[in-house]
Amino acid sequence: ALEMTLDALCGRTFPEQAANFAPVKPVSKRRTWVPWVLSAALLLCCVVLLLSAAKPSPPAPAPLPDTISVSGVMFHNNSSGSLSYSFTPSVVGDGYTYEITFLETGSQPQTFEVACVGGICSDTVFLRDFYFANNVSVVISNGEESRAVPVATDLNLFSANSASWTPVE
Repeated sequence: ALEMTLDALCGRTFPEQAANFAPVKPVSKRRTWVPWVLSAALLLCCVVLLLSAAKPSPPAPAPLPDTISVSGVMFHNNSSGSLSYSFTPSVVGDGYTYEITFLETGSQPQTFEVACVGGICSDTVFLRDFYFANNVSVVISNGEESRAVPVATDLNLFSANSASWTPVE
């Protein structure tokens, strides 16, 4: 079955037979590192999966109430050609963003992001059509939904550092 003689099996070789047989190589241990490498790779994958699953998901944005109001709306015409404004929204917090939009009939609306500190939103902006804006509104957003609140109509900016407007109730 092995196609060898008993002498060859027992290691008894004769000089004329030794040339016919190739030398037998000893069993090598060169592949003993493979299971260790595979085990280490598997362990690393498990650690990465556990760490990625352990990361907290970002908090959901706070829902916007159905009714939002804006109070304390003030406008001031600065001598530098800029407009300063402030308002107090009924919804405040880190998860919200605020914008103010000035719209003059027949022109493109101008929208500006507004920073709110201590519940009061304020900024100074330069308007394209500086002396008049028909409508002013504030947009409050939580990243998923937005609510627009009209705050003023007939905003007039006079050259004597004054402003007039009609509040929207």
